Amino acid sequence: MNQDDGSVGALSHVRVLDLSDEKGVYAAKLLADLGADTIKVEPPGGDLTRQFGPFVDDVPDPARSLFFFHYNTNKRGITLDVERAEGRRLLLELVRRADILIESFPPGFLAGLDLAYADLARINPGLVMASITPFGQHGPHAHYKGSDLVAWAMSGYMAIMGYEDLSLPPLTVPFLQCCHTAGYYAATTALAAVLYRATTGRGQHIDVSMQEAMATMSETPNVFYSMDEVVLTRQWGYNGDPSGLRVFRSKDGYVDMGLGPFRRDIWPRWMTWMDADGQLGDLGDERWLDREWGMAHCDQMYGQVEAWTTTRTGYDLFNEAQTRRLEVAPVNDIPAVLADPQLNARGYFVQVPHPELDRTVTYAGAPYDLHGTPWSIRRRAPLLGEHNREIYLGELGLTEQALQEHREHGVI
Repeated sequence: MNQDDGSVGALSHVRVLDLSDEKGVYAAKLLADLGADTIKVEPPGGDLTRQFGPFVDDVPDPARSLFFFHYNTNKRGITLDVERAEGRRLLLELVRRADILIESFPPGFLAGLDLAYADLARINPGLVMASITPFGQHGPHAHYKGSDLVAWAMSGYMAIMGYEDLSLPPLTVPFLQCCHTAGYYAATTALAAVLYRATTGRGQHIDVSMQEAMATMSETPNVFYSMDEVVLTRQWGYNGDPSGLRVFRSKDGYVDMGLGPFRRDIWPRWMTWMDADGQLGDLGDERWLDREWGMAHCDQMYGQVEAWTTTRTGYDLFNEAQTRRLEVAPVNDIPAVLADPQLNARGYFVQVPHPELDRTVTYAGAPYDLHGTPWSIRRRAPLLGEHNREIYLGELGLTEQALQEHREHGVI
């Protein structure tokens, strides 16, 4: 990574305005990391996500938020109060030059400022605008308060996450997975709309619901119920079938295994391995290939397998399983992920300088390679208002005096 290295990304011809909070910031990051010239528009006091921890050296400070760092790489940053008349005028000038606008205000907020999509499209008919909200722009819950947790709970996903002991509450997932999922949909549909614009000249408004985004990701439970009236419940450690994946303790943590009992193509290979380790017990019995019998004795099988896995480390099992073409994975904690030989061989992690902190921060990279226009982090997340002069003076043509007056009046 080189700060502002001028490298050309796949979307270097696209300009994005990011007016979103945590609900949309990932969508804008996806586009920025692909090369789009993305401008993060923050209120003069700073985006609320600058208050989100963790912080560098665990010192709470809007300029040290690792949350803000992560989600705003490759963006330029300006301050602007869009609720003031002059702020609205400046935003319209930015919209005139933009291809995509991403926002996550409550439905109707922008319309109340005469900044609804119809208002923006009048000055830029090719604008693509993606709005990300918990429940979407219309419907009985559209104006309800919501969050990542609310979307997770009401998507149907939370009901099937957790322990088999139904006296315990269901579980959520860490971090902002609903925002991430909605961000993927917002970014991909925005790019589809840009492609459509190339043939029609017309932009469009994209309404992304976080609840719907997660309901879409829950795969088959909806179909399972609508077709067979089967309500999928929580099934910790496997996905409704003991021939699927299950997590076992290992000598140094946990391993995930695809055991495949009842399958004559897989189960004998597991038995050969356990026999070689002196841990076969009665699992070599032909009855384990009978599904009905095996289902009735799953707990016995799990106990015998775990008595074996706890004698070996996760990576020991992982490496030997590969020689036997079997599926095992150590459950990596974060230090193990950072040391992972595969991720490091592919150059997944990148070092990004933060000169104002006299530090270099390790960032997650991209899960893909674009050979013609390689992915890169060209710049760290912007400081508050870091590019005000560059954009307001250099691109919108404001004078030094006007810039100063806007500062004094709290517009920027």
